[in-house]
Amino acid sequence: ENRNGGAGSWLFEKQIFQKWEASMSSRLWMHGIPGSGKTILASSIIERQEKAIQQGYRCGFAYFYCQYNREEMKLPLNIIRTILAQLLCGLNCSVVDEKPATDLVEKNG
Repeated sequence: ENRNGGAGSWLFEKQIFQKWEASMSSRLWMHGIPGSGKTILASSIIERQEKAIQQGYRCGFAYFYCQYNREEMKLPLNIIRTILAQLLCGLNCSVVDEKPATDLVEKNG
């Protein structure tokens, strides 16, 4: 059971979510007013996808939490760097040399 006590399980039964989850090249964008439950839903989805990765059902999963009260967390470059770092870390080490990947993600500007 997830740390959110099953929160978001209703979402997993929706056809639109199942279609997204079955897609090999797709993104899920969640938005709403502060306090509407996006973080809890996102955490449930992330946990589900991480389990699928561990079981070998999915690969290439990345996520980013935007925070309305932290300007640096809304900068496109920071979002891209975070997603890129997650995707590169998920690759086989024999395919990607860790040092250049780290340099790519950490460079400024």
